[in-house]
Amino acid sequence: MKARPRLLPIVIGAASGLLFLKLVGALSGDETITGTVPATAQEQAAAAPAQPAVAGDARDSTQITYQQGNVASGDSKGTILERLGERREELDKLEAQLLERENLLKAAEKRVEERIAELAKIEERINATVQARNDEEKARFEGLIKMYATMKPKDAARIFDRLDLQILIEVAARMKPEQMGAIMSQMAPDAAEQLTVALVLNQNKQDQQADDGSPSELPKIVGKQPGA
Repeated sequence: MKARPRLLPIVIGAASGLLFLKLVGALSGDETITGTVPATAQEQAAAAPAQPAVAGDARDSTQITYQQGNVASGDSKGTILERLGERREELDKLEAQLLERENLLKAAEKRVEERIAELAKIEERINATVQARNDEEKARFEGLIKMYATMKPKDAARIFDRLDLQILIEVAARMKPEQMGAIMSQMAPDAAEQLTVALVLNQNKQDQQADDGSPSELPKIVGKQPGA
């Protein structure tokens, strides 16, 4: 009777060989662990992702970057020009406002100059009126002085007793001392004394004004008229 071959050693040997082949295939990359046949070169090329060509793609990338730069540069220039246009409009508006203000100032200055000229004319008329009135007052005083100088001292004294003191001072100051002395000798004692004090004070005032350089003014005639 023949001996049967043992199956266990055979199975173990086959499994070891299969495991060895799988390990070698995994390390070499020619086959997968599942034991499939390695793919051909055409299949690997078809399965691999497409890689861009270096030279052509570099030129295309440079051209795209240049075009993008041109677009960005064009946008920047457009934005700058737009802002410059807006700034120009603002400056034009400001210039128009300044021109309007300048015209208003010129108009106001012209009105002021016209008003000053008008006031100067009014001042001239007032000065002429005042001068005419002063000349009239002076003429009236000169007439009164001549009239009192030709009157008798007794008659002039009666008038001087009732005449306003300020007017009397001006008249007496313009008369000759001998004429005024004859009249005062006929005046009432109180009136003569009051006139004497007033004449002294008036003379001191005139001397002080002469020292200061300020002119003296003639008083208005507001007293009683002769013969009243």
